[in-house]
Amino acid sequence: MRKSGFFSKVYVVWAVFVITAIFVKDGLSNDDITHILIIIILISSLAIFRLIKPKNNKLFFIFSCVILAALVEGAYMITNPIAPSLLVDKSFTFIQFVHNYAIDLLLTIPFYFLLFWIVWRLINKFYFSIWEYVFLMALSQALGDGNSFFIVQPLALLVVPYVMLNYHAMNVAPFLRIQSCLSDRPRSNSRWKYPVTIFALLFAYLVGGFIIKIVVEVFGLN
Repeated sequence: MRKSGFFSKVYVVWAVFVITAIFVKDGLSNDDITHILIIIILISSLAIFRLIKPKNNKLFFIFSCVILAALVEGAYMITNPIAPSLLVDKSFTFIQFVHNYAIDLLLTIPFYFLLFWIVWRLINKFYFSIWEYVFLMALSQALGDGNSFFIVQPLALLVVPYVMLNYHAMNVAPFLRIQSCLSDRPRSNSRWKYPVTIFALLFAYLVGGFIIKIVVEVFGLN
């Protein structure tokens, strides 16, 4: 417990420092606006989900994560949508934004259902403390989503909390809401949970990214 408490404090300080430093570096950019929206999604979900009493924990967890992921995708429409041609700016009308956003979701939502089904299987197979889940799931998703970037620029891992914020917004609130319901299930606390989680989510992003890339090229969305 002491190690978990110390680690959580270190991670929070690290994340706050990195996010603040990036925000103040070059003034308010579109990327900063995206991350401000993501912070709003995270804080709002933490507040709202406390009031929800799910009847089916599996469906609640997967669908909640997918909905939050869709909101995060919306925040990225002004900076880095799934395909370059879907990028929107302030000159776009609301209808144009909805059109591009809908295409983005058509490409990404099937993947998110698969991804969070895998996460559901992991949290039912292994025991994760809150901070193990918060850190490990987000780190695994960040490494999977930005694998080539981190290979080319490994020093970027120093600011990885800025990227991990995306995935905190997607799945932390749903996990906190159903975590107590998992305590009745027999789950392993083996150290294998760390490499298995990283490999499983990394593999999911590699396969999902490959399929989405092919679809994007086939339909000329580059």
